[in-house]
Amino acid sequence: MTQNAGALYDKTLIIDTYVYQGFLVSGDIGMSSAAGLYQAVVGFVLVLSSNLIVRRISKEDALF
Repeated sequence: MTQNAGALYDKTLIIDTYVYQGFLVSGDIGMSSAAGLYQAVVGFVLVLSSNLIVRRISKEDALF
């Protein structure tokens, strides 16, 4: 983790570090849980849509 290093903090601020900082630093477990759920749902949709595209190109390379 960046441990709030000034030069690295702005470059490495992603959803994962936002959830981590939100939980540990501010103690806002509700917002960090919502951000984690949002990340999981978006990741799931991206995996399903990319699998759909791959299935249309080559059925044997698709996940399911």
